[in-house]
Amino acid sequence: MPILPIKIPGSTSEYEVKYVFLPADKAYIKKQLNVLCKKDTEFAGNVVHSLYFDTLGWDLAMEKASSDYLKTKVRVRWYSSFKDAKDTSVRVLEIKNKIGSKRKKLRVELGAEFAELDRTGSTAEQTTHLNRLIQDVCPELLKINLVPSIYVTYFRHRFYEPFSNSRISLDTSINCKGLSNAYFNLSGRQFQLDKSVLEVKGPERNVPIILQNPLAGYLQKDAFSKYYESVKLIKSYQQ
Repeated sequence: MPILPIKIPGSTSEYEVKYVFLPADKAYIKKQLNVLCKKDTEFAGNVVHSLYFDTLGWDLAMEKASSDYLKTKVRVRWYSSFKDAKDTSVRVLEIKNKIGSKRKKLRVELGAEFAELDRTGSTAEQTTHLNRLIQDVCPELLKINLVPSIYVTYFRHRFYEPFSNSRISLDTSINCKGLSNAYFNLSGRQFQLDKSVLEVKGPERNVPIILQNPLAGYLQKDAFSKYYESVKLIKSYQQ
């Protein structure tokens, strides 16, 4: 019996601009966001879990390596609270395309058949069904066979800046691990990235004006990809 999404997928189009900063500066940056912005009233913060998919030839990772202008990511994402490590939220398939700083994200809630999909990867049956679903909702990926490659997790705090209508995410403690021996000899070993990320999503290409002076000198604009940086970090330990 085919596995179907439990709601019709939708897409969004907006700017997404990223800035990296040193983990040691987290407390100061978070303090400024608390003072100058509003916390997200529905999801102020949680742990983000992302299971990324790629081809055996690393086509999606290499797309990022060859250009910061055009990128595609495919992942299954879910969330847990800071206090409770149980992964009880609905799994959501996300297909993310970027052309320059303009992004489009397609999201499909997965049914109960994927409730057990976790940080260790997906079963062969789940992988097959996910590929069929990906090809149904995104025909341009029809000829690409994807498998689970890397699991990434991090802490996310969310804010809203009302004057610019921007949503701001503060991502820290970014950890990753390889999932398949077809990719990594170090499969299962966890690593931590040496950078944290501030993401600004909305109608503008820059940090909101109200934050520019307080955060000057702390942020560096960067086309940062948690997935690609995780691939590079894990592969560097095999060389």
